[in-house]
Amino acid sequence: MAILGISLKDKQDQDEVYPRIGGIFGYFEIGAFVALVLSGVMIMSQKGLWSLLSSSADDILTQALWIKLFLVFLIFCVTALHSFISFRKKPHERTRLEQQLTRASSVLILFLSLLVLHYAMILRDVL
Repeated sequence: MAILGISLKDKQDQDEVYPRIGGIFGYFEIGAFVALVLSGVMIMSQKGLWSLLSSSADDILTQALWIKLFLVFLIFCVTALHSFISFRKKPHERTRLEQQLTRASSVLILFLSLLVLHYAMILRDVL
């Protein structure tokens, strides 16, 4: 959605698109996040990475794992805020602050997701 919002430069186009597909996209976003967490738990179990979280090892694998988990937690928090505002009120009922928060959180989720992908590639290379 963030990429769509950025690509639509006309304010009227943005105002028409978000209400029509935003809610549907939100459900897919939540589903994708749940899939991300579940697949992460499965991979950590298969690779035996749970023990690294409680160890005092200071190698690149442990650092990358902690950073990735922290980023996923941030995505969860930002998504929760975004969903709370988005599902609670229709776009035309939101205050200016709520509109800014939903748009900023969309962009932040995009960038955090790219960082998670980066650390996933680091973990893949190390493993």
